[in-house]
Amino acid sequence: MRTYARVTQVLDLLETALCEQGLWTALPPTPAAMASRMPFCCDTMSLQAWLQWQLVPRLRAIVEAQGPLPARSAIAPYAEVRWPQSPPYLALVALLRDLDATLEGGGVR
Repeated sequence: MRTYARVTQVLDLLETALCEQGLWTALPPTPAAMASRMPFCCDTMSLQAWLQWQLVPRLRAIVEAQGPLPARSAIAPYAEVRWPQSPPYLALVALLRDLDATLEGGGVR
């Protein structure tokens, strides 16, 4: 499967899983929260908010534009530290591992 298609597939699965766990919200973070310069906006929003409002839209825009995807990704290790080690979160971490691997091993984009 081509990298763009796989990234889209993983993003779709991630969005669905976040929704099913009640972690997808209707209200966006404040502009100040979105403007954080910290990795994952860790000082201004939860990981799930960052995924929803920063990562997913940015990666979807890159895929749509057929632009260069990030060559390195380490979202899953951060999620392992931030989220509880319970089944719903472990499933989300597995999806993030898949996304990390897809981005890092994507080859031709």
